Amino acid sequence: MITPSLENFGALKILGAARLGNLSVSSSTNLSRSLTDLQINYIDTAPSYHNSEQRIGTYNRKFTSTLNIFTKFGRGLEKLDPGSLENSIDKSLSILKSEQVFRLSIHNRSTNDVSDDVFNKKLELKIKGKINKFGWCGDWKN
Repeated sequence: MITPSLENFGALKILGAARLGNLSVSSSTNLSRSLTDLQINYIDTAPSYHNSEQRIGTYNRKFTSTLNIFTKFGRGLEKLDPGSLENSIDKSLSILKSEQVFRLSIHNRSTNDVSDDVFNKKLELKIKGKINKFGWCGDWKN
């Protein structure tokens, strides 16, 4: 029997980094060094995932040509506004040691929370080259 590879189906190999910040430094170092061997080229993180952005930023320069980072905005904020969106992405880019994130998603918020001003700020950040794509990831209630 021939077993097709995931690449034949266009599957992404994603590391969900929600728990990366909870690992010991040596464990996260070992995992980061294994990304290439595991053929992982996407990492899903967020500022609210403990120290995961910091851990990813430590190793990101080694993978800049192959690593696509997804990060998020909005979780834990009372109100979403354009200024806090730009501050959040600038802080994440600095921590991740990157000039651009592959995808920025609004995190655990209703679509009603995303005003035209916030949406226009995401467009502006895309035009500036700080984000490649943007989207929304809700929670089970939304």
